[in-house]
Amino acid sequence: MKNIIFVIVFLLTASAFGQKLNDSLIVGTWRSEKVLKKPSNPNYRDIIDSFKMSVFKFKADHTFEISSEQNSQEFANLRKMTKGKSWKFDANTNTIKIGDAKDNFSTMKIKVKTVEGKTVFVLEETYHSMELEVAKFEAKNN
Repeated sequence: MKNIIFVIVFLLTASAFGQKLNDSLIVGTWRSEKVLKKPSNPNYRDIIDSFKMSVFKFKADHTFEISSEQNSQEFANLRKMTKGKSWKFDANTNTIKIGDAKDNFSTMKIKVKTVEGKTVFVLEETYHSMELEVAKFEAKNN
């Protein structure tokens, strides 16, 4: 009986962590739903507003696009830096790395985590750390 209880607890615990992320789960279009953590510096208000309305596109051919309905100057600079760049996923660190071979995919890094069943993008290098709750809104591959 103890073995059965152990197996049930193990299975419940394992399923609570969900699927392990991989390229196919990342491919798609992700929209920012909410800013969970943001820099306290008021000078970053415009970029925070841009990220509130941001869209991340991770295409199956590993090309990357980012856009926003609120396109501040800082966000426009970020778009310019990432234009024509590719993405790759590091499963060991749950990090999406954006760039190319020349810059060792270091243009932008997005750590992916799950909080209370919701996907969160952590932008640690961008504007002193920001966390965005995101949702995938297209099921088809881009």
